Amino acid sequence: MLFCLGTILFFQFVPKGLRWPVRLVFLSALAGLIIITTQAIRTGIWTGRKLIFSLVLGSFCYGLLFLCCHVFIRLMSARDDRIAPRVIDSLAEVQREGIRHMLDGTSYEMYDRDVGWVPRPGHGADGATISLQGVRSLRDYAIPPPDPEKRVLCLGDSFTWGHGVSDTETYPYYAEQLRPGTEWVNLGISGACLTQSLLHYRKSGKKFGGKYVVIGFMTDDAKRTVNCFRPFLTPYNPFTKPFAKYSQGAFSIEPNPYQDISEFKNLLAHEGPEIQRLLKVDYLTWSNQATTRNPILRTVQYVYEAMHVDRNLDSLLDPLPGVSPLERKKTVDPYKRAKDPYGRLIWDPAKESWSMTNGGGDPYGRAIWNADSPGFVALTRVFDLLVNEIIADGRLPLIVIIPGPLDVENYTKQLPRLYEALMDHFKTKQYRYLDFLDPLVAAHQGDLSYQALFHARHFLAPINKELAEATIKALPLP
Repeated sequence: MLFCLGTILFFQFVPKGLRWPVRLVFLSALAGLIIITTQAIRTGIWTGRKLIFSLVLGSFCYGLLFLCCHVFIRLMSARDDRIAPRVIDSLAEVQREGIRHMLDGTSYEMYDRDVGWVPRPGHGADGATISLQGVRSLRDYAIPPPDPEKRVLCLGDSFTWGHGVSDTETYPYYAEQLRPGTEWVNLGISGACLTQSLLHYRKSGKKFGGKYVVIGFMTDDAKRTVNCFRPFLTPYNPFTKPFAKYSQGAFSIEPNPYQDISEFKNLLAHEGPEIQRLLKVDYLTWSNQATTRNPILRTVQYVYEAMHVDRNLDSLLDPLPGVSPLERKKTVDPYKRAKDPYGRLIWDPAKESWSMTNGGGDPYGRAIWNADSPGFVALTRVFDLLVNEIIADGRLPLIVIIPGPLDVENYTKQLPRLYEALMDHFKTKQYRYLDFLDPLVAAHQGDLSYQALFHARHFLAPINKELAEATIKALPLP
């Protein structure tokens, strides 16, 4: 049984020359397991005492497994967002505290009806200085700029903002030092998403002028873009926000569910009803893991996704994986799953091509990178809006894909990039973009460990400098 389980979980790591012997041993072990189990059931004599003992023992084992999975989820949720709880009845204390600080004006985040939240002008704490212009900077910028050709606007989330590093260690700051005479305005919003970048650009970014706009996009922003209440995604950020939605062929930017700051007071006073109301507003709630609170089922689902069991089974049970019955003589790599790395592909004889069985019923979770899912369509529509608006303003946009720890881990495991379908969209639209994973790997091929690149799931200061260098090379600066 352990051999069968190990084969299902780790078959992708078996050298190609050993795959056929492992397949034969797996099938033999599976057949033997079925025979032994069948014989045990047939020959077993079930008395009342044995039945009660079996029920008690089964209950004990289930309870022990339940407890172990619960502990596993608690420990792993801090390291891997995919297993974090999604369905909540109440706010965590850190979320309540965040709301209180926002209400009394002591937090560096300030409520904004149109954007959700923005940096609080004039606030400074923990090595982060926010200018009176509402951007992270040690100085103010002239409006309009003396030379628009040398000013770059930097949109994005906490990677652009510079979470965990000082004012002089963010990538916009490094860019200014690397290209003296240029100005890089840090319009990043910690914890924000692409929808908020669009709205922040409209409301506060355009006034800074400039010739270039860098759109920083960390891959975790995909699910944020279609989420309206951050506690459904993270145990820290407690705010509501506008979100993108694509439903029944119609795209829209939905407004912030809380149109007045006083509604947060109501949230603190009536958590349960308010959370249920926000749950209904939220675009289907992003994670398929929200369907169950049973820690055993959630752990099994997490292991299934994290270990890519669907791929292992495809490769294990199909001696010529990925080759259609119509094309058995050709070599096709089925795991270049640019459209949905976690989905399943089937051969469509009419189109003579691969198509996806995962039709996108879940716009978040695994299907957020499925090109047919409503969540992915909503994400690309926001990109289209933002890029086209920047161009219409006479500026040059550059999209920078910023890899997170999971993206780097997938690379080290030789797995496809989750966002391949997004890059396909950029190529189709002829958008200028930079996938920072490439220069990151080139510079750190010898050590791509978490400790070498990240702290608190964000780039270390030297990596921010490398990000600045790569971004400068990708822009046609004078």
